[in-house]
Amino acid sequence: MKKTVALTLLAICATPAQSENGVLLMSVNNIGAEQENALLVQEMTKSFSEQLEKSSGSKIRVVISTDATTELQRTRTGYYDILLAPAHIIGSAAKNEYIPLASANVSNSAKLIVRKDSGIKTIAQIKGKRLCLPHADSLATYLVKGMLNENNLAIKSMFPEIKYARYSQSCLYSLENKLTDIVAVTDDIFKSWPARDIASVVIESRPVPGVSFAVNKRVPDVTREKLLQSVMAMKGQSKTSLLGILQAEKFEASSKDNFDYVAKLGYHTPAQLSGATVVTATKVQEFISKGGKLFDTRSESEFKVSHISGATSLSYQEKSDKSPDFDPALDKFDLAQLPKDKNTPILFACNGAECWKSYKASVLAVRNGYTKVYWFRGGFPEWKKEGLPIAEG
Repeated sequence: MKKTVALTLLAICATPAQSENGVLLMSVNNIGAEQENALLVQEMTKSFSEQLEKSSGSKIRVVISTDATTELQRTRTGYYDILLAPAHIIGSAAKNEYIPLASANVSNSAKLIVRKDSGIKTIAQIKGKRLCLPHADSLATYLVKGMLNENNLAIKSMFPEIKYARYSQSCLYSLENKLTDIVAVTDDIFKSWPARDIASVVIESRPVPGVSFAVNKRVPDVTREKLLQSVMAMKGQSKTSLLGILQAEKFEASSKDNFDYVAKLGYHTPAQLSGATVVTATKVQEFISKGGKLFDTRSESEFKVSHISGATSLSYQEKSDKSPDFDPALDKFDLAQLPKDKNTPILFACNGAECWKSYKASVLAVRNGYTKVYWFRGGFPEWKKEGLPIAEG
């Protein structure tokens, strides 16, 4: 099994990542993370960004990351100017501040696979088996969980044992050696697996766009068009080029519509929460104006970039599943920071319907006896969309 080095470049400062003096901030996320070594990805990204700089006339600052969780959070707050990322990150971004422009001309999908000798052939037969998933916010896990939700199957009740691995190859190794029964994997990784003949597919997602390119709406139209032309002009499959790593021949024009399916499969929070009141941005504004306590459960770094004016940072550190039956013992949340009087109205918010932190914080507050809990499910994205006051820094 080839070792892969996780790579993160450029410490992010606690100021808004807005276009300034012609400098654009670009996130490159999980490009070749499973197949290529970190130095090759770094070299490819350097060449790619230099080509974009030359065509657009703008200086580009690059963040290379294998942390999809953080990048998904930042798509909801418009942190970056440019994104180069897998379909689920672009799908999330397209619902917020970003315009998809182009995708590599190789689609992908996710599948649940088992050993052929397991006797498992249908979804009904996977209950009670051991499941291995790549990173919680990887494309494979994102799509597979979405498909199970579509089939009204709660992942924790389906599988008594769930293991998360940093990379897909670890799950495939465990399946090959009968250490697990079912594995989630993307089609490109599956095809490159030497032992794939031992496996069969139980369920597979529809195809989704390959690695894609998107820009923030704040990027000027002229710059956006130059960036698009540069990406569309890329050709060839040199092993050290972006297209070579993506095993693609070219980029093709894309739009928000191409990401409807993957965006729909995102793990959305429940629409209601027993014991709490779900509120809209307008109600939140009234709540704050009357002195109500709004807790922003996003990370401290996100809060420092920008937040709802009047909010207090109370980060929910999340490791549990994005599911109503989550295990709070896996998470960290300081309930001691809440008002001592449990009849005090309190409100929780984070990054919208796909962000589970405020949902989980609300659940814990209700369980701990708070009687006036409010949950702003639309969170920061809805607040921004309504043009309500935002604080920065």
